[in-house]
Amino acid sequence: AYDPLRTFGARVTLGLCRSRTSPLRSNGEGDRSAKRSGGGAICVRATANAMSAARRFRRQLSLPEQLLWRLLRQMRGVLKVRRQHPIGPYVADFYCPAAKLVIEVDGAGHEHRQHADSQRDRYMRSLGLKIVRVRASEVLANPEAVADALLRLCTPAAGPSTTQPGG
Repeated sequence: AYDPLRTFGARVTLGLCRSRTSPLRSNGEGDRSAKRSGGGAICVRATANAMSAARRFRRQLSLPEQLLWRLLRQMRGVLKVRRQHPIGPYVADFYCPAAKLVIEVDGAGHEHRQHADSQRDRYMRSLGLKIVRVRASEVLANPEAVADALLRLCTPAAGPSTTQPGG
């Protein structure tokens, strides 16, 4: 079975807590906009450049992104994921608002952009987001396994029932 934590290893980055002086809004349980956006979404104003880039990127998905998007879309009843989602000045390949998880599909070009990627990751972590980087070669080799692993990362683990005896 495909294990995301073993495969992604240290690339799974845990988010940091926001300060009270942060210009961000965190939509709570009772907020209607939180329900529409898929849960505890973080509202960050995207820049105009990021918005236009996101629109352009949605029309120009790479093959690994297309394969992964097709599988993630099939999980709509279970999981809400956005593709090419603008966050501040950046565009995330995929974003799961309920889990506050950014999913990046890294192709060969990302090897030469490590500094830019680290700046982007630092910005997103400062918003309290978790980041998972998946190699494009992993998606091409087994897209179903990668999608299943991402589903497990995005959905909370169901523990034993505390209301039923013995469960």
